Amino acid sequence: MTPILKTLALVFFLTGLTIAFNYREFQEKSEIISDNSVDVSTKSTLKEEDNIEDTNQISNNVSVKKDTPLASNTLASADLIKHNVPFTAQAPLGEWNDAREQDGCEEASAIMAINWAKGRSSPSLQESKKAILEISYWQEKNYGVFEDTSVDDTFNRILKEYFNFNDAHIVRDVSVDDIIAELEKGNIMIVPVNGQVLKNNHYTPPGPLRHMLVLIGYDYDTKEFITNDPGTRFGGSYRYSEENFFESIDDYQTGKHLPRLVHSKNVIVVERAI
Repeated sequence: MTPILKTLALVFFLTGLTIAFNYREFQEKSEIISDNSVDVSTKSTLKEEDNIEDTNQISNNVSVKKDTPLASNTLASADLIKHNVPFTAQAPLGEWNDAREQDGCEEASAIMAINWAKGRSSPSLQESKKAILEISYWQEKNYGVFEDTSVDDTFNRILKEYFNFNDAHIVRDVSVDDIIAELEKGNIMIVPVNGQVLKNNHYTPPGPLRHMLVLIGYDYDTKEFITNDPGTRFGGSYRYSEENFFESIDDYQTGKHLPRLVHSKNVIVVERAI
């Protein structure tokens, strides 16, 4: 081989080595870049997941704070049992000098309960007065007395005999839990009370010793019983504290203002008939 050819062969050989070395270095750099790209992508993905978790955590925190008042508002309305019972005062036209209306709380309570149970609307004042007096005269004619009517006699005489209404029963010696449970079942109650214990500002002082009203609801938030109290024209949806109302429950004898011989927490539970 001539010297020129040897020189050319050496040049080609060295050039090939340089190209091969550069290619190998390029591949290694490409692999490093590729590896770094995977790493970066993985970190990015994890970071996005972290962001999602952070977002969920923040969202949950905000949700709790936002839900607190919403839940409170929801519970405030959900924590109120109140049956829509048409109200009737025992002296609808304010004629409290009439003895039959003055002692007409049992009649008025029965009328309210029956109207609710049968889905009737509120009667007019004149209709209410007429109904109260008719029951009063009927009681006097058949039983010789109209003034005070006990739980048993209100149940048997007025509800069952006069109104021919049977969707009711007596519960004796009730507790606060018993009363609330009946309201939760969708029932209302006719309740005998000592009106002087209730201390209703609308009563003529000191209030009636023997009185009857209709229990229509309960407020869990304020711990108040809601009543339709016929003893005042302001008695519709009238509230009494749980403690005060329960203390006032006290059955009495049928008769003309007879003293209590025993103290019993008996009530009449009335169910919706429709």
